[in-house]
Amino acid sequence: MKATAIWHEIRIPARAAPVLPTLAVGGCVWALAWWQRGSIAGTDWLPALIGLALLVAVVLAFGGGLKPGRVALVALGGLLASAAWAGASATWSPAPALARDEAALRCLYATAFAVPR
Repeated sequence: MKATAIWHEIRIPARAAPVLPTLAVGGCVWALAWWQRGSIAGTDWLPALIGLALLVAVVLAFGGGLKPGRVALVALGGLLASAAWAGASATWSPAPALARDEAALRCLYATAFAVPR
C-alpha cells in the first residue's frame, strides 16, 4: 500500500470541516497553556500568536471559513483597537516593554477571535 493511498481513505463530513480549525486552535491553546503553566510572559505565548496568524492566513487563502457578521466584525475591530491603544500607551508608560507585551497579547486575543468557524 502506498503512503498516499491512506489519505484517500480519510473522509471528513462536509458539516464537520468548518469546525476543524477552531478545534485545532482550541487544542493547541490548551496544550500551550498546560505546558507553560498559564504564563503571561510574552516569550511563552508569542509562538501561539504566530501559529494562529498562520492558521487564519492559510484558512482564508484557501477560501475556508464563513463570512463574519456585522457584530463579529465590530467585536474584532474593538479587540484590534484595544491592542492599538495598549501599543500606543508604551509612549507614556513607565514600563514600555510591558505595554508592548500587552499589545501583542491583545493581538493574540483578536487573532484567536478571527479564527474562521
